[in-house]
Formats: sequence, structure tokens, C-alpha cells
Amino acid sequence: MPTIVVPGKNRETDSAPVFPRLRRGLFLAPTKLSPHCNMALRATCSLAERFNGTVESLHVLRLPALLGITDADWPSILPDDTLSSMDHTMADNLIEVVGKAWAALCKPVSTIGTSVAETVAEAIAAEGAALCVVPSRGRQDRSFGVLGSTALDILRISPVPVLVLPVEYLELNHARGEELKALRD
Repeated sequence: MPTIVVPGKNRETDSAPVFPRLRRGLFLAPTKLSPHCNMALRATCSLAERFNGTVESLHVLRLPALLGITDADWPSILPDDTLSSMDHTMADNLIEVVGKAWAALCKPVSTIGTSVAETVAEAIAAEGAALCVVPSRGRQDRSFGVLGSTALDILRISPVPVLVLPVEYLELNHARGEELKALRD
């Protein structure tokens, strides 16, 4: 089942509700452009529609940290138009992924970072997001729990509530036939 985690919230002493903050808020949906991320983006659009909010679909181009390249060095290595090209590609695919009505709620954004979780947390702070929505496949070896490492890292450092959507939930509620077929092949 989907789980919402609120950072720094103590159940015994903090009774302030989370959901009023979502009204007309920005929902951040990190993506790596996979079928499960597309399903999570549709789930995020559905939620944003209910709360009269908007969605930012954030694609992080992850820097290879082992090469010693820092965030500051990357613009000199990457061609100038790479991020805008990524944004245009994501925008072109948006109607196909979420449908025409929900595409109007979405803003595709590409950025660069050495850590996906840290880059997502920075985007949350910079954009003033009310909620972050992430899909989770879980750990491949299942020895450490049900969350994948990226979802877990985002949960640890997010300054806003995080809604974690297990892939089983996404496949049952937000999948399209061709996506399920592609995942099974």
C-alpha cells in the first residue's frame, strides 16, 4: 500500500495535519523515465488534480561521482543545450505518458547532480514543493527492507512529506497494458 512519511513528525506531540498543505501545492515526481516512474507520474497527477495542485516531473542526470566530477565542473563538460533538449523531449512525451488533460498540470524539468536524493531535496526546497511522490521497487536482495535505496535516501533527507508508491500498487492502479507487457518481457 502507498505510505506517506512526514519528516520530523512526532505522532505523540505533533498533530498538525499534512494534507491542508497540499491544497494548490506543488507535487514533485522524480523520474528516471522508466515504466514505473511513468505510472507514479500518473498517480501524482491524479493526486494533484484532487488538491488543485501542479506537478513537476524531475529527471536527474546523475554524475559519476567516482570520476571526481563535481556539480560545478559538469557544465563545462556537458553541451549547453543538453538539459533544454531533455526538457523538450520530456514535454513531447508528457501527453503520451499522462494524457492531454493531466499534461497541463505538469512541468518537466531536467537537472544534474551527483546524488539523486540530494538533488531532489534541493529541488523541493528551491521550488517550494508540498509533497514528493516516489515509486519504489524495493531492494533487489530484499535483505534490508521493502524500500529501494533511492526512495530510502529521499525519505531520509526530504524536507517535505514523501509518498512512497510500491510498484505492486502502481501496476494494479496506474499501469497501461503496454507497460505491463514491457515489464514482463
